[in-house]
Amino acid sequence: MADLTARESESLRVQKVEQVYRDKGYDVLIEPQGDQLPDFLHAFQPDLIAHKGDEHIVVEVRTRGQVSDFPQVNELAKVVRNEADWRFQLFLMGPENSFFVDGASPLTVEEIRSRRKEVALFLQNGHLEAAFLMG
Repeated sequence: MADLTARESESLRVQKVEQVYRDKGYDVLIEPQGDQLPDFLHAFQPDLIAHKGDEHIVVEVRTRGQVSDFPQVNELAKVVRNEADWRFQLFLMGPENSFFVDGASPLTVEEIRSRRKEVALFLQNGHLEAAFLMG
């Protein structure tokens, strides 16, 4: 199989995330534009927006190699955070469009709770990059 272009790879990653939300019963807009965007998002082009009832999720899909995009993602997250019934979700995908990293082992429930507390402390103290990396 021929190598995928960067745009094709990005499209495949977004489609995988789209399916995750559709499987959970959300209506999904891929790369919404113009009238599909609420006023507060007109300066952005999110990868997708998922809607279910009063719940609205703005989603960005990135690879670990795209962490340099963090300032733009962070700004989008800040804008969404100020809106009632809206939340922001960032998906970090592994290589070859995988959701998993080779050799990684799942965290225990206690490890997850501990990390959530650490992330909350980082956020409270304004250490957004540290919270992002831990989360």
